[in-house]
Amino acid sequence: MKVAILFGSCASAVEPERAVLTAIASCCSSTEDESESVRMTGISRTGGSERGEFAVQQVLSLEVLSAMPKLPSANAVNALLSQSVRVFHITNIDKAFSARRMCESRTYEYLIPVC
Repeated sequence: MKVAILFGSCASAVEPERAVLTAIASCCSSTEDESESVRMTGISRTGGSERGEFAVQQVLSLEVLSAMPKLPSANAVNALLSQSVRVFHITNIDKAFSARRMCESRTYEYLIPVC
């Protein structure tokens, strides 16, 4: 199944994309060893965020190959994430969708402290 994940992060000590992908793998796993039962391919994202950066909304798209027939809920994924990374929505998407290629715009805001 191909899915899009809308998520955000708040200056966390973890890499947000990696944390979300690990949580998705855990939720879609049918065994204790998630690497054996879940594969993710075709991962694309609207933009990158590194450890310590804020990202109000990001979109990841990926294909999840799993024995589990349905998507995990955002609440199930959030239960496995730190408080600084939140998944807002997970939805099935068309195979042709690419978060990177179909992103129409990006907005950046820089806050500079004034002394």
